[in-house]
Amino acid sequence: MSGTTSKELIQKPAIGVPVQFYRRPLPGTCIDFTSSEGKVIFSEALASGYMECFFKLISQYRTQDEPAYCGITSLVMALNALEVDPGRVWKGPWRWYHESMLDCCTPLEIAQKKGINMVQFVCLSKCNGLHPFAVYGSDIMSLEHLREEVKRVTKREDVVFIVSYSRAMLGQTGDGHFSPIAGYHAGRDLVLILDTARFKYPPHWVKLGTLLDAMKTLDSDTGKPRGYVLLSIARDQFVPLLFRPSCELTVDLKKGNLSPELLKFDQEWKNWLQTEVFTPDTNKDNVVGLCIEQLITMTVQGHFKVGTLCLTLPFSMHYGEGEDVNFFIIECHKVLKPVAEMVYALKSLLMEMESTKTFQIIKHFLSTRSKRENDLFLNMVQCRSEPPEQRGEGRCQSQCCPQTSSQPGATANPESSECCGSCGSDCERSDAEESEHQTPEDQTCTCSFDIRTEHIATVFLFVWPHQSLSAGEVMSCSSKKNCLAECPMFDKANSDKGKAGKGENSSSSAMDCERHVSTEILTLSRENPQNLTVGDVLIDFLRSDIAATKGTYFKGEMHTMMTKFHEVLHYHCHHK
Repeated sequence: MSGTTSKELIQKPAIGVPVQFYRRPLPGTCIDFTSSEGKVIFSEALASGYMECFFKLISQYRTQDEPAYCGITSLVMALNALEVDPGRVWKGPWRWYHESMLDCCTPLEIAQKKGINMVQFVCLSKCNGLHPFAVYGSDIMSLEHLREEVKRVTKREDVVFIVSYSRAMLGQTGDGHFSPIAGYHAGRDLVLILDTARFKYPPHWVKLGTLLDAMKTLDSDTGKPRGYVLLSIARDQFVPLLFRPSCELTVDLKKGNLSPELLKFDQEWKNWLQTEVFTPDTNKDNVVGLCIEQLITMTVQGHFKVGTLCLTLPFSMHYGEGEDVNFFIIECHKVLKPVAEMVYALKSLLMEMESTKTFQIIKHFLSTRSKRENDLFLNMVQCRSEPPEQRGEGRCQSQCCPQTSSQPGATANPESSECCGSCGSDCERSDAEESEHQTPEDQTCTCSFDIRTEHIATVFLFVWPHQSLSAGEVMSCSSKKNCLAECPMFDKANSDKGKAGKGENSSSSAMDCERHVSTEILTLSRENPQNLTVGDVLIDFLRSDIAATKGTYFKGEMHTMMTKFHEVLHYHCHHK
């Protein structure tokens, strides 16, 4: 039925029967990738060298699972194309990114209905081990500048170019959309869009100038223009091994739509840090004890009814007298990773954490307090939610894994239940490809790790944003021009030049600049040592303590967690 349109295939529906569609015809502004013309364009672009990004992306090309998942699916394609290990099981024994796993910055049920915007896209990419460089349409200096950026990226396979644009400007139905760019034809100034909504439009070529106009349209959710995001692997970003932010810490579509309890705690905590004066003659090591004392006081006053942390690995609870939880237990045999590798990583992380001055001070401090006060810190971990109906949803580990211990005084029974991602009886656990890599230790390991109150309190102090989150502390550059102009690292390196470089060097410098600024999370803000607040001393103490830590597991875990917490709280408290 060549030439038949979607409307011609649809008869007037009966009353109460929803309208159905089978795809949409591409408008005249777009050239079908699989058409004769599209194939010629592809071969010419391939010969010119501007299709290097194509092959890894096409190998991960997928159709979005939900009509509003274009941003989520574009990010999944980028993560798998860049070969980022999610550190979590998808199905069976396989670790692989899927839309259901991208639940860090916005609830999936909201993304499923309304999609995500660029702010949320950037947050999600950071939370999953990528370095995003976002440019809004209003900050694109010219078509020529955009063209040079496209040329640079399409010649590489270690950067993914994601565009956020209005379909209407391309003559397509609908409005806001995300998709990756997978190639460029210099002679005709065309870019290849791998449309994630393949049920609607096939991949197609479109004029770069038309796409630029589509990126400059306003997104009604943010009030800002759309744009593009360059994604690369964050070399200093670790996949969280033990902790991650709880499900309560999400970037919703609406600013400030965060748990009122968490917003109130954040405000009162920062106010206390900024007003409590730390006298110069006081031992700075005492700052940790002061902060733990204040956290206990605030918890007694009603804070932490909502957990701030989740455990990423299957866990059970160890109960003491009555129904009180003493600590959490991570059991190695329930984690579908090479166990020897996982045990080494967990052991290293905990040993590095326990070697810090912060941990040692907290442990000693809590040893002098009552069990009731110790147990208050267990409230920071979200762990008592009912499991969802469908196992394996991309939610907090505590929500999708039923607790394995329910009786006071009991410890976990290794055979009593399965956790999400665990193999059932039909799992291909004996797959020859996998079994040849397993060792006897992998198959029989029964070791476990205890996560106690001092571990939880230590993690909280290191990762919670203790400063007011101003634009200068965690900068997300809206354009390379602004980034290069504002970045102190760039200014220092180019003080003799007086201006930013051009072309490819300028772009790479901007990305390095943003990475440098975003990692400077712990900074001492006050210059006068006579007027230091507890917050000033705490931040300086934590920065020095983590810098002195040997090894990379704990540093990597804390850096990743800091990034996640900053992204979420910055959005809700200061996003405009």
